[in-house]
Amino acid sequence: MASLSPPPKLQFFGSDGLPLVGGKLYTYAAGTTTPLATYTDNTQAAQNTNPVILDSTGQAGVWLPETTSYKYVLKTSADVTLYTVDYVSVPVTSNSFASPPPIGSNTPNVGTFTNLTATGQVTFANTGAAIINVGTTGERPASPQSGMVRYNSTTGKYEGYSSDWGQLGGGATGGGADQVFIQNGQVVTTDYTITTNFNAGTFGPVTINGGITVTVPTGSTWTVV
Repeated sequence: MASLSPPPKLQFFGSDGLPLVGGKLYTYAAGTTTPLATYTDNTQAAQNTNPVILDSTGQAGVWLPETTSYKYVLKTSADVTLYTVDYVSVPVTSNSFASPPPIGSNTPNVGTFTNLTATGQVTFANTGAAIINVGTTGERPASPQSGMVRYNSTTGKYEGYSSDWGQLGGGATGGGADQVFIQNGQVVTTDYTITTNFNAGTFGPVTINGGITVTVPTGSTWTVV
């Protein structure tokens, strides 16, 4: 489907309705007074002057990056302000999504995502805290994946998922701030090997399901109390 061509050049008029010969178009980053250059063509190889000086017909070639918003301040050749227009940008095109701006360091600095995947290291560079998912036991993901971490509001504990959900840290727990009770399950359902040169302890009774093997390396001990 064809679309209507945009004006190939910008043209401005004075309050008398005549072309604004020698007029000045000042360009800034949207919402600021920080000068931000426009370009002479689509390659962005050469910047316009700032202000852009209008020609004898009140025209100028003004090219904008597809992911940047501007503020325009239009003045006469004598620097009399005619008007200001903020948040000027080109219409969204397929190219607008080809190289999106960074998240966090530049625009946008706030975003909401359903799923966000990082292929490298993720660093939280401030001194605050990261908020992780919070939910009840019944609200655990229906299809959990190894490495998931959440706060269980039913148990009041942080938990992670490997082959099953388990409390993070593995230390003693109790009511309020008490750290008294160490809990373990009563059935071994998956093969397990104690780490070499480490001992393990379990509160019994403990049942090892049929076909399941618990391997205790030489020099290690598994004690069932």
